[in-house]
Amino acid sequence: RTPASTSALPSAAYRIVDGYDCVARAIAESGAALDVRLGAPARQIAWSPGGVRVTIAGDAAPVAARACVVTVPVGVLGAPPE
Repeated sequence: RTPASTSALPSAAYRIVDGYDCVARAIAESGAALDVRLGAPARQIAWSPGGVRVTIAGDAAPVAARACVVTVPVGVLGAPPE
């Protein structure tokens, strides 16, 4: 049964049992024309209206793209700034 509105559903109704990293892994393995880099720590992200440049640890040149998706563990989001 599909509800008319998802706003009435509790957020736990859509929890991914194997963890959210399986979503990124599935996209990376799908063959889609996307540059997906798993386990690539971003050292710097420079955003502008025209796109984004990401400097990845160990890479000499930044990666330029229209958009960037960054994922971090929930504990990192709640951690106090250093």
